[in-house]
Amino acid sequence: MTALEHFGFAPGDVYLYEFDTAAGFRVNLHASTCVAVDHRPVARTATLRFALDTLGEDLHPDTLVAVLSFDEVEGFAVEADAEPAQNLPHPTVRGQVTDLNAHDGHVELALLDEVVTFRARRVTCTIETLASLTRPTGARSMAT
Repeated sequence: MTALEHFGFAPGDVYLYEFDTAAGFRVNLHASTCVAVDHRPVARTATLRFALDTLGEDLHPDTLVAVLSFDEVEGFAVEADAEPAQNLPHPTVRGQVTDLNAHDGHVELALLDEVVTFRARRVTCTIETLASLTRPTGARSMAT
């Protein structure tokens, strides 16, 4: 797998733990909570959703959510407490983000209790609201 291609990000090196979007929105995942991880093996995609600036706060419909969508995903795995978690097609993975790295297409999301790893070819970032994630299919997102 070659280097990860980035779309929706500001020009320059992209460190997924803290970055600027192409529209100039600053994303700091260290101050966020992972609210959903969705892996689609047949489509070879993975989507990570992070509620921004919400540590210790209740989520509300206007909470901003950074959505990182990965394409050409291979080798998706979830580990909990240093032991492999159940190999479910859609594991429930949530929690405070401790790190998110991507190097040469290898992605690792570290949460307090779990680690998600996979390889990917492309990542696209959008910023949405929590309410928009439950809207009917076909509705448009606020792309950045």
